[in-house]
Amino acid sequence: MASVEETIRLYCVLMEEIKARTNTIFEYSTSLRNTQQLDEYSRNIFIFEGLYLSLRKICELLAVSALLVHNCDDLDEPVGKLDEYAADKLINLVSKINPDGFPKPVSVGSIDPKNEIVYLRDENYVFDGADLKSLYRRCGEILHTGSLKDILRTKQRELNQDFVLEWCRRLINGLGAHAIGFPDKRRFLFITMETPDVPMVTCRLLTRE
Repeated sequence: MASVEETIRLYCVLMEEIKARTNTIFEYSTSLRNTQQLDEYSRNIFIFEGLYLSLRKICELLAVSALLVHNCDDLDEPVGKLDEYAADKLINLVSKINPDGFPKPVSVGSIDPKNEIVYLRDENYVFDGADLKSLYRRCGEILHTGSLKDILRTKQRELNQDFVLEWCRRLINGLGAHAIGFPDKRRFLFITMETPDVPMVTCRLLTRE
């Protein structure tokens, strides 16, 4: 288990990777186009699978980030199974102890003098454990070869950039300025992914009075 200080440091490291992956996915997904030319289609499929693989990795990073916050060494009941890595199982672990223990978008100006955070409930940018598990499993389905029946049908897979771009926007807007609560519901991490003046992820601890 990590101290609060180490939790903040590691959370920033994980968010930096998520930011880099999201920006890269967005850049590549906008360059793909549907085509009937076999060579270009095959190339796009390989790139497309890479985008889904990175989205799946982001699910794992978000799940590990949430688990990290719920395993500080000063918590009475930290979540166990620190050797688990599958995102869906990690999400289940966090959901059991704190259903709201996932990042929530906040307004930069929504921190009042008492350090209370007001969540922005824009459903386009909010994602909970169920959303993350759904994305994780969807990405897995895309990456699998499929059954022999699927292969015999020789059906071309659609390059669904809209789905990828939608999730990129949700991640960029939902995590740009977000908060994640400790299970004691008294403390929060407030995170800013970047600003014009500070390009790095910043994170600070807020405590409700």
